[in-house]
Amino acid sequence: MVRVLLVNPSSRGFYEGSQVEEAVPFQPCLSMAMLSSSLKKYGHDVKILDFNLKTVDEEVLVSTVKEFKPEYVGFTFVTPLFHIVQRLTCIVKKIDKKIKVVCGGPHSSSIPQRVLEESDVDIVVIGEGDIIILEIINNISNLKNVKGICFKQEKKIILNPRRELIPNLDVLPFPDWEAFDLRMYNKSSRLVSRKSPLGFIETSRGCVFDCCFCNKSLVGRTFRAKSAKRVVAEMEYMLRKGFQEIYVVDDGFTTDMGRASEVCKTIMKKNLMFPWTLTSGVRVDRVTQELFEELKMAGCYRVAFGIESGNEAVLKDFGKHIKLDQVRRAVNWATKAGLETLGFFMLALPADTESSMQDTIDFAKQLDLSVAKFTITIPYPGTKLFNDYDAKKLIKSKDWKNYDVYKPNELFNHPTLEWDTIYKYHKKAFRSFYFRPKYIIKRFVNSSIKQRTLVTDIKSFFSIKW
Repeated sequence: MVRVLLVNPSSRGFYEGSQVEEAVPFQPCLSMAMLSSSLKKYGHDVKILDFNLKTVDEEVLVSTVKEFKPEYVGFTFVTPLFHIVQRLTCIVKKIDKKIKVVCGGPHSSSIPQRVLEESDVDIVVIGEGDIIILEIINNISNLKNVKGICFKQEKKIILNPRRELIPNLDVLPFPDWEAFDLRMYNKSSRLVSRKSPLGFIETSRGCVFDCCFCNKSLVGRTFRAKSAKRVVAEMEYMLRKGFQEIYVVDDGFTTDMGRASEVCKTIMKKNLMFPWTLTSGVRVDRVTQELFEELKMAGCYRVAFGIESGNEAVLKDFGKHIKLDQVRRAVNWATKAGLETLGFFMLALPADTESSMQDTIDFAKQLDLSVAKFTITIPYPGTKLFNDYDAKKLIKSKDWKNYDVYKPNELFNHPTLEWDTIYKYHKKAFRSFYFRPKYIIKRFVNSSIKQRTLVTDIKSFFSIKW
């Protein structure tokens, strides 16, 4: 048995001062809960330190490490949080150099050697960490035997072969929600959830599609799904532990539409009554009117769509391979079924021009969406977009803390657009969509639906920083 401290660096800074500050999920970290359950299953002692509950307090980290005396400290993070992990790792090593620091997540999986070169991290997990973390502990004296890691050995950095993807996700234990005090997460905005605490669930892994801005380094392109029986059992477990609402985080919940339908039917068969959403997004070519109706009957109240652009040439260029008519049809089906709809749009995509960005704004306004979210495209490490821009010398900065999608800096030279133009259309998109009289009237007429109130909706709506 070893002691493992899992640290979740704060991502709250992403949203402060951004246009979506009031629409941020606030929930315990799913990846930490999954790692904790894997470790505890084999008798290890685990403690989770979640800095999303407050700004990073270095004194808390110091006191926790000194009191708990972990042999391993693990971090999971995305690209713009690397600078925080660098600082926290340095603190850990100053307390005790013998502690092994292990990192995982999309950034680590994408550029593992660079993470090791630029930090005091000892071991980087590449890909799915559920099993790899256990193999690290069991083979710490001979890490060359562990697939899926990159590690420091004396002054050398050694990259091992990748580990095979986990074929059957049903064998994984339920996330360790007992490691969290859920009362501390009762803070989600009404724009995010109807009830708190909100909990995340993963029902599948892998995306078979090929968008150039998407990172496949963590869970791969092979679609693997938990069975409907397992998904609903995990939902029941979450409700027993105290979650009031569930958010499905999958890249492709509806990739297998038959399984998605079976999840809905199983929820209804068990007479479960709880709100849940598909807010991470589904593809418009992997839905039907019948499926939306089943989702509604099963308690799902919101579905998001990865639309990205209102110009078909731009969609084809970055690998989305959907048609605008498919988008219109899917949004209409969902609206007809009584679901709230959220559309994700991206500006400054590789083939974008001023004209195509205007097409995106106009198309978003044409759709009968409840909410639209516009972001500036960021070429994250590990994506085809980053590799392409880097090869063409278009990347201007590799200061990872600036890779914040909600407050983007001038990280690259766009092939056709100046940054002043990109910023102008980003601001224009929000103003054009939300300040339409038709939208405002519809929003507030419908604001009394279920557990919402007109006062709450107005307050939340106008608290967004436009």
